[in-house]
Amino acid sequence: MKKISILLSAVVITGLLFTPKPAAAFSQPNLQLSVMSDVHINKDRPSNKFENALNDLNRIAPTYDAIAVVGDFTDAGYEKEYQTFTNILKTYKNPLAESIISIGNHEYRETVVDPASPVTDDELKARFMQNNGDPITKVYFDKWIKGYHFISLGGELSPKSLTPYESSNPGARDWAYISEAQYQWLEQTLPINAASNKPIFVLLHQPIANTVYGSDRWNAGFDNQRLLAILKKYPQAILISGHTHYLLNHPKSIYQDGFTMVDTSSIESTWYDGGWVPTLSQGYVINVYDDRVEFKAREFSNGTWIRTETIPIPFKETTKDVSKPYFPASAKTGISTIGTTDAAFTWDRGKDDTVVDRYVIKKDGKLVKTIYSRYWEPEETLSLSINNLFPNTTYAYEVFAVDAYDHVSDNPLKITFTTQSVTGWYQSNNNWYFFNKDGVKQTGWLQLNSKWYYFNPSGPMQTGWNYINGKWYFFTEKGVMVTGWMKEGTSWYFLDSNGSMHTGWLFTGSKWYYLDSHGVMKTGWISTQKNWYYLDEMGVMRTGWLPLANQWYYLKPDGVMVTNWQFINGKWYYFLLNGQLKA
Repeated sequence: MKKISILLSAVVITGLLFTPKPAAAFSQPNLQLSVMSDVHINKDRPSNKFENALNDLNRIAPTYDAIAVVGDFTDAGYEKEYQTFTNILKTYKNPLAESIISIGNHEYRETVVDPASPVTDDELKARFMQNNGDPITKVYFDKWIKGYHFISLGGELSPKSLTPYESSNPGARDWAYISEAQYQWLEQTLPINAASNKPIFVLLHQPIANTVYGSDRWNAGFDNQRLLAILKKYPQAILISGHTHYLLNHPKSIYQDGFTMVDTSSIESTWYDGGWVPTLSQGYVINVYDDRVEFKAREFSNGTWIRTETIPIPFKETTKDVSKPYFPASAKTGISTIGTTDAAFTWDRGKDDTVVDRYVIKKDGKLVKTIYSRYWEPEETLSLSINNLFPNTTYAYEVFAVDAYDHVSDNPLKITFTTQSVTGWYQSNNNWYFFNKDGVKQTGWLQLNSKWYYFNPSGPMQTGWNYINGKWYFFTEKGVMVTGWMKEGTSWYFLDSNGSMHTGWLFTGSKWYYLDSHGVMKTGWISTQKNWYYLDEMGVMRTGWLPLANQWYYLKPDGVMVTNWQFINGKWYYFLLNGQLKA
């Protein structure tokens, strides 16, 4: 079973009126067959879903002419899994019905499950051919049933045979590796007795990328569009694939682009973009008439019809959708819960002529969440819980409906609510906020218990250096504004009594200091307004006689260094231009 992380990125080309039709008595078709895939017989985890599907098929179409299983009928390609599958098929299928078994990627997975397994690609292919039920010599072959042509294609490499480039690509081990010989064989085989009024059934486990539902994520990995180009030459071709496990309830399980492509979901486990749907088990009953092919999607788990699609023969494009989904005027929204930091709301389903595939929730035009619809369920509660909200804050969301073909509703539902209030300090996402007694969020300056704090315009309390109204301020880790001397790293700063960073001369504690334009306290010689001053290692401005490096200097009472002749304490001294005393 594949572990699937699914993101739908569908190509908008086709669409059908999505109204499940009631079961009706079969008219007599020229050919009646069932198509299934992804049975995933596991040697260690037995399942009765395949038996249930065959028993249901016998009840609804007891005289069917053929059954096709489009790959992944085993879970890892073990001999025991082949034997179990073959025994179930022989025991429960119509004994007169022919079978067509195609190879899938899981038939090559023994060496993925058990890397120590010595089995080779040739041995895995031989195992498939020996258990196919028909005498075949390659993993690709063709067969005629009641005058209708069936062509089965298949990958030819196991994951261990991939090149390093391929191995580095996610999903590459599940791709279909088709040789040049197989492509040439297909081009030679398709025109045999081909007629525009007769469908040609082509079976390949993996779908062409970006075609049927789920193929954006799970596909054959083709990068050259070669298979698409070949089949477009035969509009009557119907390419049937599995691999995706995606639900047949979705209209894009049938897709047209010059010819028809059909996805078969899965017998063992089904998926949609919202995740795993383990209880369902799906496939098709196909009725072929002179002028049409009728695909009847079946839910084998409960024996009900899902929907019916009809493809005209000769080919005519019947799948096109241009209308957008919408919310009826009666659609309502509701608020389930509102807290200080979380809320939950609900809304009614949208409407569409296919299905509403998902709902896109936006806030201020930006995507908040995508909720995938369980469109196959008659009743569905749609809801969204939002966390990490802010107290006493009004939020407005818009809900858009998106249909199976990516059309978006024009009229979103609108939901507005205000979270509950708090008072005092409040922490959110590593930020601290303060709410006054009325629950209003504080911004700007706030004095509490003789301490000052600052909150930026969006509300978070500030720490560290902050430039406010043309001045620098420093706040501790707890948000308290600093005044006086402060050391950061190896530098000293002085914050005035109003908290602003001091620059220039500073007189404090009966001493003078100098702080540069960055607020850093200076030491040593400095020059301001063409005068020289000396600041000791504590930053204090010196006056009087100053011995430095075996030289003498003299600094006036205002700190200015003297030069030339000076009369000091009743004596004359001469100082050089650099301030040094002339001996």
